[in-house]
Amino acid sequence: MLEDCKFFSQYPEFKDDHALVMVILCDFKQRKFQKRLPLSEDEINPYICQIEDALYDTRTKLNAALARSRIKARVLSIDHLLPDSVRKNEKIGSNMHIPGWINLIKTSMETVLNQLRDEDFVEVQSDTKLSGKSYMLDNQCTDMIIFSYDQRDNIEQHMLVQDGHLVLQDKSSCVGPHSVRALINEGDDILHINPGSGVSTAHLASLTHNSDTVIYTIGIHSEKQLQQVTNNLERLGAKSRVKVIQDNLSDIEYQDERLKHIKVVLLTAECSRSGVANPVNFIVSEGEDMSILRDLSLGYTDDGKLGELVVKHNTTLKHALRFPRVQAVVYCTRSILDPENENVVTRSLEYVNMVQQKKTPYRIAPPVIPLSDRDIEMENPLNGKYLRYPPSNLMSGCFIATITREADDPKEAAKDILAKAAARGIISGVDVKREEKPQKAKSKSGHKRNKAPSRRRSPPRSGLSRESTLPTKGSSPSAARRTVSRKFYSSSKLSNGTRSHSNASSGMIRATHMHTKVFHSPFGDGDGLLTRRAAPSASSAPSWSRPSQRAPIPPHEKVVKHPMPFR
Repeated sequence: MLEDCKFFSQYPEFKDDHALVMVILCDFKQRKFQKRLPLSEDEINPYICQIEDALYDTRTKLNAALARSRIKARVLSIDHLLPDSVRKNEKIGSNMHIPGWINLIKTSMETVLNQLRDEDFVEVQSDTKLSGKSYMLDNQCTDMIIFSYDQRDNIEQHMLVQDGHLVLQDKSSCVGPHSVRALINEGDDILHINPGSGVSTAHLASLTHNSDTVIYTIGIHSEKQLQQVTNNLERLGAKSRVKVIQDNLSDIEYQDERLKHIKVVLLTAECSRSGVANPVNFIVSEGEDMSILRDLSLGYTDDGKLGELVVKHNTTLKHALRFPRVQAVVYCTRSILDPENENVVTRSLEYVNMVQQKKTPYRIAPPVIPLSDRDIEMENPLNGKYLRYPPSNLMSGCFIATITREADDPKEAAKDILAKAAARGIISGVDVKREEKPQKAKSKSGHKRNKAPSRRRSPPRSGLSRESTLPTKGSSPSAARRTVSRKFYSSSKLSNGTRSHSNASSGMIRATHMHTKVFHSPFGDGDGLLTRRAAPSASSAPSWSRPSQRAPIPPHEKVVKHPMPFR
């Protein structure tokens, strides 16, 4: 219509704001090209007033262009000029309910619900009963409240929204943060790629408000976006919990010191937004550029632009998966196109697992948010191991993939398992903390010194003393023999004056000047044999150990002959 009536030729100053002109034109069409009377509370923007005046002056040409388009397309109204997908989303968006999440940094769920009950709001259990002053709690995002669409003006001006206690945001933007919350343990850090307006980043801070988790965000492309992110984080009380990195993701090294504790990554892809049902409300809540209205009005995504988006998604996801300590990546899009969803995840996983060749490769994990039996049976939103939400009156369409792997260090993996079990209440009494760096001891002079490793000594065995080991360097064999004989044979005389043999099972040694008898030890030492003793000289041998006075050798004793003295 605008090109047919040559609007931009007559008003070239508005050509750079094509999307804004389209929005005002649609508003004019709904009011049948009647001027809007501003209310006393409205803030008048002079630039918008200039566009309205220009469109009003060309209303005759615009109506004629509209009539020619209807006749050419053989349709009854301008709505039928739009593609079927756009008209379907427009119908869904006009009756879309109002979702919002509770900012746990500033308030609590109980406080907000009590205030709503005091204002005569009633809780219902089904979206079919949402009307008037009623609300519904979401089963998958536990901090989310959904209001009826006919209360939009009242909810947007409510004190809870103005004070930042209740944040109005589409549910498609909240499933990702809740998936991340289910994957982290106490003290794990989070990286959010492509934060948009920063509202989803503030949602992450709200979900982890009672922990020491630090949230890093990267993917800010302009100073205007940086200012918007900073303002939203400050308004919602999350500025102290979030650290903004202004570098490009491609310039970040995998071993960057700032990201050494990152365990989970939330990747919000800058996609085609083909699943957005209500573009205007989406732009307002997410702070998106109004240029997406032109793309969404076409009803399809150009193949060339889709190819560029897919390449960008693959590059970003591969980079996120290659951080060394990352154990999970939540990949989110607001697209219903397979090339941006499953295809990107599959190709990125294959590439990263092939390049890294780790013992614990990445894999696609089942959804981590709670799903009801009906969700699983109807396969909505569950689709294999993915979450795929179609556009509905509750939310825009989106796609969620959870990619996980175990830690390379078995000790760290075991700690993660215990921490997750404790967080879910499966086990109790387990306190798993992040490992601290060991501190080296310092001497009195202030210099560091390394502590010598201590040698572990096994306790003495029963029936054996430390003196029954091999002779040390410098000791004579005769001294060692006397020590052994004094230990084991001093009290072995019987009443008739003879000496008793040691039982083989007792593990004792009987030494002579020619032979060393080795018994099998009950303690399982090495090959089952006790230590051997060297044969002393005949002159130094005591009388009881001479061959003439030796007792007969039992058959169960093993005799080892040593022709040379033990050295």
